[in-house]
Formats: sequence, C-alpha cells, structure tokens
Amino acid sequence: MAKIKLLMAFHCHQPVDNFDHVFHRAYEKSYLPFIDVLKRHPKVKVALHYSGCLLDWCMKNKPEFIKLLKALVKSGQAEMMTGGYYEPILSIIPDRDKRGQIRLMSDYLEKTFGSKPRGLWLTERVWEPYLAKVLHEAGVEYTIADDSHFFLSGMQEDQTYGYYVTESEGKPVKIFPSLKTLRYSMPFKAPEETIGFLKSAAREGEERLFVFGDDGEKFGLWPHTYTWVYERGWLENFFSALEANSDWINMCTFSEALDTVEPKGRVYLPCASYSEMMEWSSGYFNTMFTKYPEANSMHKRMLMVSEKIARLQGGPAAEEALHELYKSQCNCGYWHGVFGGFYLYHLRASIYHHLLMAEGIADEAKAGKAQAEYAVLDYDDDGHEEVIVATDRLSYIISPRQGGGMIELDDRKKCVNILNVMSRRPEPHHEKLKDVEAQVLVRDGDDDDGQPQSIHDIIKVKERGLEQLLAYDDLRRMSLADHILETGLTAERFSNNDYVERADFVAEAYAHKEDKERGGVSVTLSRTSATLGTKLKVEKTVTAYAGKATLHVRYEIKNVGKKKAVCRFGSEYNLSVRPPDAEAVKALSDQKKYTFQDEWNDMALTFAFEDKVDIWQCPIFTISDSEGGMEKNYQGMCLVVSACLSLQPGDTYKTGWAMAVGT
Repeated sequence: MAKIKLLMAFHCHQPVDNFDHVFHRAYEKSYLPFIDVLKRHPKVKVALHYSGCLLDWCMKNKPEFIKLLKALVKSGQAEMMTGGYYEPILSIIPDRDKRGQIRLMSDYLEKTFGSKPRGLWLTERVWEPYLAKVLHEAGVEYTIADDSHFFLSGMQEDQTYGYYVTESEGKPVKIFPSLKTLRYSMPFKAPEETIGFLKSAAREGEERLFVFGDDGEKFGLWPHTYTWVYERGWLENFFSALEANSDWINMCTFSEALDTVEPKGRVYLPCASYSEMMEWSSGYFNTMFTKYPEANSMHKRMLMVSEKIARLQGGPAAEEALHELYKSQCNCGYWHGVFGGFYLYHLRASIYHHLLMAEGIADEAKAGKAQAEYAVLDYDDDGHEEVIVATDRLSYIISPRQGGGMIELDDRKKCVNILNVMSRRPEPHHEKLKDVEAQVLVRDGDDDDGQPQSIHDIIKVKERGLEQLLAYDDLRRMSLADHILETGLTAERFSNNDYVERADFVAEAYAHKEDKERGGVSVTLSRTSATLGTKLKVEKTVTAYAGKATLHVRYEIKNVGKKKAVCRFGSEYNLSVRPPDAEAVKALSDQKKYTFQDEWNDMALTFAFEDKVDIWQCPIFTISDSEGGMEKNYQGMCLVVSACLSLQPGDTYKTGWAMAVGT
C-alpha cells in the first residue's frame, strides 16, 4: 500500500493583555485537554506553536503545563515552532523588529525546551516574498503557508503534497503548504473522512507529505467544539485512527521531514494570507490600513516609536523600551475579521498602552521627558502633514486637513489614548441584521461570561430599532470637530447621524500655526466657510503646558459675511471613556462643568467652561460578527459642546474651556 507522511502543526495564541478569564477558559477548554490526549498517543507527532504572551501566562499561572510540553519535546513527540514573540504580522513591522522578535522567541524556546527551533509559525499566514530573506537571517529553516498561496503561484493540488524552497536575494527558506481539505475536516468531520482523504490521495512509488497547520483553539475553544472534540471523543478517536493506520501513515515532525525528504523544487509565492483574510482585507493585508484609518494611525504610530527606539542604539533603556514596543505589535488589534479585532476596545487600548510606555522610556533615556515641543510632519503617510505636540504629561496629534480635528490625545502618565474610538462603518455581516425576522442574536460583547443577553435585553435592543443599531458615520470620529447645525437639532438625531451639516468645517482643511510660549505649545487653526447665506470664520486654539494634564481650548466664531447667521455651533469630542451611564443619550442645558468618570481606565475627564453651554452625550456602538454570533460593542462616548448663536455681520462669538485629565 502507498505510504505517506503526515505533518501536523497546532498554533495557539491569546492577545497581549487579553482578559485573564479568557486565558483560563482557553486553557481549560483547549490547551490542557489537547495535550492530555496527545500524551496518550505517543506515536502521534506534532509541531506546537504557542505565542510568547501565551507562554508567559502559562509560566506564571500554569507552570505544570510547561513541564508537560518539555516532556513531549524531550521524547521527540513534539517540536516547538518559533515566531514573533508577541505574535506580530511580520510584514507590517520593521525588519529590525522582525529579527528581534524572532530571536527573542527562539532564544526563549531553546532555553526552556532544550532545542533550537527550526520552523516559524507565520502569523495569520500573511506572506510577502521578501520575508524569506528576513526569516533566513533570523535562523529560520522552514515555515508554513496555506495551499491557496501555492495555487496563486500557478500550482495544482497534486503539487502541494510536499514542500518547496523559496528565496529572496539568495536567502532561502523551506515552505510547507497546509492543505485546506485537512483544515476544514479537522476536527469538524469524522476521523474516517480524513483517513479516507489521505488514502485516496496517496500514490504508490511516491512518498507524499500531507500538512495540517491551523489554530489549536479549534480543538475545544471554538463554539460547540469542546463537546465534540473531547466529551464525544473526536480527538481521541482521530489519534487512535492514525495509530491504527501507522503501517502506511508515517507521523513525523517537520524537522524529521526536512532531514529525510527532498524538496519538490523552488517556488515563489505572491503576497497572500488564508482565504478569509484575503476577503476581509480585499486581497492584501495592508489594505486594512486604507479601509480603517484608526488602524493606520496605530500602525504608523508604532513605526514612529520603533524609529525613536532604534535611535537609542542599544543599552538597558532600549531593551526595556523594545519589549514594550514588541507588545504593541501584537497583531490582534490591527485588523478586523470574524473575531472582532480592532472593534474590541481592550485590544486597541493594549496597543496604545505599550506604545506610550515604550515612547516614554525612550524619551527619558534620550534627554529626559519632553517639557513642551511640537513637530509638523506626515506621520501617517497620507500625503498631508499633521501637527504633533508633546509635553511631559500630554501629547496630541491634530490633522489640519481633516477639519482641524484631533486624532490622538495621550495621557502619558497613565499611557492611555483618550481618543481611542472606532467609527461606525458598514460591514458585510450587517446584512444579517437588516431583516428583523431573520435577525440573529445580538449579545453584549462586554459581558464577562460571554453569554447572550437576557431575553429582556434582546427585546429592548429590538425595540430600539435596527436603524439606531446600524447608524453609520460619514467621517472618521475625531475630536475638536466643528459643526454648524440647525438650532432645533436634538441629541438623539445627532447620535443617529440624522442631520445635515450647514457648513464644511468638519471635513475640509484648516490653516494652522504653531507657537511655543512660556512652558507650553499652542496650535491655532482657522477656516472660513460659506454657510446660511453668509460666511463664518472659525478659529480655534489648543494649548498644552508642561507639568499639567489639562488641555485648553479657545474658539472665536466670526460672521464675516453680509447676512445674519442663526445656528447651533457644536464642538465634538469622541472619547474612549465608559462612564456608569454609558448606554444613555443625554442632553443637558446651561452647563459650566461636566465630568466623565471613566470605568475603563479608572480616571476622570473634567470639562470646565467659561460660559454656559449645552452638552450632548451620545454613546457609540458598533456591531461585530464573531464565532459566537453578533456582538454589540461599546466604543466610547461622543460629547458635543454646543451653543445657539445669532450673529450679525461683524459679530464674534468667543468662548473656551479646559479639559483636565485626572485620577
């Protein structure tokens, strides 16, 4: 009978700073039971990859699990695969950080498990051709990509039963194709079906390799899989079936295959990922940064901090900063797919936290904390300059081109981006919600137990209406956005994006001027726009001072036209805060002071106004798909500071306020 080799790789990962109960649940439902079953089947050999952040958690909370893995490696039943330590998408981080993260992981594995890893798990299977050189230089001999990568290079299915060599600039690496048939049958089909596929694809006189490489969480953590895989015995039965057919199925590690089987030839794979990611990213991962400017801002901020650390040229501070930077490169908050990705606030918050930690360490190492400075540069690579201001307590980024809006506001002490909010955009899965009769269950994505909402809450969501759940934003949500609105507009209509702008201040470019003053930096932005049959000039000045966690904002709105202007002026702030009353749309009149108590970051934001103003508080929700169903995710709070104006030609409305960040 024709003989084959079966190679299996299982990848396990939890994001940096993910909730501790998620780690525990994944461990109890997937990681531990999988290894317990594997131990009982010594003929079954596997490659295992655990991200560094997951291994760190295990080392701290479940050290006995590390001992189990050591025993498997020592017996030759398992080999460990390296990767970027904190599971970055390798193609989107600088080459120096690629090499650094891989070295960090490889050194850890060699020290902990006693052997140097030869293979690398490719995060989200995102491949770009030049990665071959980087992997080679980092000491990697092989990696795994999906068979769909190979099909894109012109191969047929029969050609994917082996491994190949690829190279970049003469630096080679071996690459194994992971078969879709196996990924879709394990563990979702009966073991006999997988055995039957292997038997049908075997060829007499040709030793074929069949590769499975996929997420370990499929085995127990994905919905309904724990019952199927463990309680009903799928994994036990599958491993038993492999052993029962060991006369023709040779289970070996990838390293053993490299040492005993010749490569089938040379291959050059195009930029690709697994098929679902290709759909989500429109065919190329970096398109995420085009579709979602919030992800692009995080990514380009990360590149900026990486460059700042690189200029330190080594030393203890650079090493400390690098670890924080590497944590900020964890992939999960940079993209969106079926699992929520950057629509989950805590993933974005983790990225910014470690970025700001890294930046703070680098700044102190270089010349002490910045007292008050600014720079004008195109940091996000959109072809337009932004203004970046930094003091020792606050830093912020303003986009003059985008309505003079503020993209980022950082509390450098707490390492929190206070403007870390996602906009509401149409997503393909929203089509499921448009037919009320076919509406799938909506559950609260913030529930600690991950269980559906009560029937009462589901009814309340439905009564609220799909129009409100699926309201979309015309522009990216920023702060310091200027609105000219009708005087009768309500907070509810504003929250639902059910209104018309009466001028173009919110979307068009502002002139800008920066000034260093005693102990601080001011940025003044101005624009004149035709509106309401006349012209209005808006001038706003933002000032931050060294040593103070307060942002000062001043407005002057002048009627420079020939007719009277009657309108509501509103200055919009989108804040990544969760006050106790986060669900409610509120409208308050004649306010002189307003405070948010933020439950997320244990801090307070206080607005103190020179004049009485109206306040609208509008919660921001998005709807995400997931393996467990549709989720309603709270993103943050939109605060609109507004006043009704009646300006004769030549009249000027002047006002201002301070926004203080406190504990």
